[in-house]
Amino acid sequence: MYIDPGMADEIRSLIVETLLVKVESLDTDLLTTGLLDSLRLLELLTQLEQRFNVRFDCQSLELDDLRSPSMLAALVARYSDNELKMHDPELSKIAQTLQELPFPTKFAVEVTAHCNLACAMCHHPAMKRPKGRMPLELWKRCADQVAAASPRADCWFSFCGEPLLEPDLLLRMLEYGKSVGLRSLNINTNGILLTPDLAGPILESGVNLIVFGVDGFTRDTYGRIRIRGDRDVLYSNIEHLLGERAARGNGSEIQVQFIEMNENMHELKAFKAYWLERGASVKVRNKLSWGQR
Repeated sequence: MYIDPGMADEIRSLIVETLLVKVESLDTDLLTTGLLDSLRLLELLTQLEQRFNVRFDCQSLELDDLRSPSMLAALVARYSDNELKMHDPELSKIAQTLQELPFPTKFAVEVTAHCNLACAMCHHPAMKRPKGRMPLELWKRCADQVAAASPRADCWFSFCGEPLLEPDLLLRMLEYGKSVGLRSLNINTNGILLTPDLAGPILESGVNLIVFGVDGFTRDTYGRIRIRGDRDVLYSNIEHLLGERAARGNGSEIQVQFIEMNENMHELKAFKAYWLERGASVKVRNKLSWGQR
């Protein structure tokens, strides 16, 4: 039986903080030591249900299920798995494949929270939090820590803003990331600002992958989705970058992204054929909701 030590420690801390009892370790016997009486056990079960969003069948519980933080963690995990099975058996199968990782596989860097477009499917126009730019020194501290812990983690220069609104800062970030040993540096952009004069510096930065959010093949469809964008400018920028890469003989992967929507699904076949012929890779994202859009 696998017991998640992180969950067990969270339960130990919950017992200490809410029931005000001292629990020395994850295997401390809560029953024979008298740390928890029946009233405190009921209170603890209620706290666990609220914390982990599970519902216990108290009549089926055994004393050993409640004996220590480790056993309580196993109990929570068992009921969580039962919840998955009740709602969707496929989720339970997926859950069995999950494993704890020592470090996130992806690290998102918001170069700036500002954006030059107002895309139809994006929540950015309604975003209320303060917008700014990331100081280079903050990125350096992040890069040092990621490089030390997991240099192969995918670092993405994109979150809710357009990184090429700060081209000089972006290039300095890429340069520093490479210098400290980060192996996967990637840009996600709407591409309007990746003009021919930036194509060379971007490719020479050593960036591994450049993803362009396109989402439309014709001017009309693109214009209805990528509001404030210019389809012809974008296509020209991507084609120029592809040409620059070809002239160098190798370089960054260049990927065009197509998010399926009711407005553009009829153009997917033509979109894929057009860009595959020109040497880009194509990423198709299934229709989904983001930011209630």
